[in-house]
Amino acid sequence: MADDNTVRNIPQSRRPDPVDLHVAARLRRRRLELDLDPQLLDLVIGASPGTIERVECGERRIGAAQLFRVGEVLGVDVPYFFDGPTDRSTFEPLETTEPDSKAVAEAKRFARAYFRVSDPHVRAMIRDLVRSVAEHAVDTEPEAEPEEPPMLERKRLP
Repeated sequence: MADDNTVRNIPQSRRPDPVDLHVAARLRRRRLELDLDPQLLDLVIGASPGTIERVECGERRIGAAQLFRVGEVLGVDVPYFFDGPTDRSTFEPLETTEPDSKAVAEAKRFARAYFRVSDPHVRAMIRDLVRSVAEHAVDTEPEAEPEEPPMLERKRLP
């Protein structure tokens, strides 16, 4: 993502629209959550090499059809990219931080399990559940590392 100095050095008439920067930041955040390389995302959506990197740094805008394809690959709907402020003047690029390795590993396991679910309706319910839980989560630091849930024993039916 472009840093503030890069954006400030661009003449006002050529600066990216704040909404485009917000969409780009949401795209980058989701891509990092899934630990996808921008080059791989370019390839999967059929874009020219470097397209996603240019979008993420504000050098290029993303079209509706391409944003739709990106959302499909990243497992989100198009409105995900616009979540946030509703007034154009309040859109600001989101701060994106690199997730820790445990969070990345957990996200990869979740993504692999999620994509093994073949029923699109069940996947939509899972996605809605996770979004709902995330929206209502309290942003507090846990006191201790949560324990891994115990694996359930599989019982064979007679």
